[in-house]
Amino acid sequence: MPKEISNFPNWQILSRILDAASEGLVIVNERNRIVYVNKGTVRMFGWGANELTNQPLDILLPKDIRGEHQHFIKDFARLGPSSRYMGERQEISGFRKSGHTFPVEVSIVSENIDGEMFCAAIVRDVSERHAREIALLRSENRLRQSQKIANMGSWDLDLKTGELFWSEEAYRIFGIERWSQLIDATLYLNWKDGV
Repeated sequence: MPKEISNFPNWQILSRILDAASEGLVIVNERNRIVYVNKGTVRMFGWGANELTNQPLDILLPKDIRGEHQHFIKDFARLGPSSRYMGERQEISGFRKSGHTFPVEVSIVSENIDGEMFCAAIVRDVSERHAREIALLRSENRLRQSQKIANMGSWDLDLKTGELFWSEEAYRIFGIERWSQLIDATLYLNWKDGV
């Protein structure tokens, strides 16, 4: 760890707080070498802190994006002290010691400390969220298929806003092109009166 970080007032208190976080924290120097990781990083990636210290940041990245990432870090550091949330633009992958990749969200900040640029990344493993999103999509697809097979649609009415949501099959049953007109309760009542 660089002495600039370890000599920070109350470093022991700060490092205890950082180690209690479930998110990973990775600090790299301007040579893109890891100078600090917290226990969240150790749990997430499977490497020991001593194994990661002085290693290139690439050790935590899938091999197919390492070159691209090096260019990104150089460009980011060139901007000077700043911050950026990386997960907004694309899905980012981490690389575990086991050789498995996993989806992460990363926020990074850079800061010049005594003439040397450091970047800190806060890393969040989003594997569970992705698994829930996939399960939800599968469930929605099963419901859609079941409604199609049963020739049955569904709808939901928000009593506070009056907003009515129709399933794809409900549109088909009523013979209405999706988004062709505002769907509300009066449309159903008009259809029912005409039957």
